[in-house]
Amino acid sequence: MNQEPGLQPSVGAAFFPAKFSRNSLLFRAVLLLLTGVLLGFRPWLTLTLFTAAAGVFLIFEAMWLFAAALPQREGRTGGILQALLTLILGFLCIVSPLMMDLAWMFVLGLWQLISGCNWFMLASAVKPRTWPLVSGILATITGLLFIIWPMAGLMAMVWVLAALLILFGVVLLLAALSLPKTAKGPGPNDPPDA
Repeated sequence: MNQEPGLQPSVGAAFFPAKFSRNSLLFRAVLLLLTGVLLGFRPWLTLTLFTAAAGVFLIFEAMWLFAAALPQREGRTGGILQALLTLILGFLCIVSPLMMDLAWMFVLGLWQLISGCNWFMLASAVKPRTWPLVSGILATITGLLFIIWPMAGLMAMVWVLAALLILFGVVLLLAALSLPKTAKGPGPNDPPDA
């Protein structure tokens, strides 16, 4: 069986290295820790930068959508319309990132309200009804809170994300420090593990 150096023969061998190098894990851990700390201590600055970066991505996506829509004979109008809307969203993310973040919270709030209604409909159709009712109540409360206090909801999401990034960074750091300094994947002539 022909395999790439450093990869185990498995379903995901093309995507995941067999052994992680200590330095790559340390780099990822430090990146996660710095991002989490930055989000925790400078949430508005970090959120603004992330939203602006998303805006740049959307502008490039809009250019790609526009280029893909032009040669089409059928559906060209829809493709161009999608490209224009994506371009407008990208510019809004760059020009007014806070407004876009708050709009996102409003969309999340509406989504949670709709989800709450779906849970209530499920509760009326199944037995026991306890957990669908609890889920519906929690989704509805979350949706209302996101719509009524979008800034508080945004900050709560930022802090949860910061905590998760810091937690994942610590776990990766511990994993990296547990590896020997010279950990490498198998060589090109090494037999695959059975």
